[in-house]
Amino acid sequence: MSANASAAFGRPELAFHALEPLLAALENGLQPGSNVLVKGSRSARMERVVDALTAAAVKEAA
Repeated sequence: MSANASAAFGRPELAFHALEPLLAALENGLQPGSNVLVKGSRSARMERVVDALTAAAVKEAA
């Protein structure tokens, strides 16, 4: 469903079906000052994305 929503949005948005490709895209695509909205159901365990982003930010700040 998110792939269809991305396509309907009319811009080159991305949709992922697994965590690892999503994290790789975020690691390569984010710039300092980027804002990221993480949205998903609890069953999708999106907190894993938040945890990875938080760990990367802490590592970068050190």
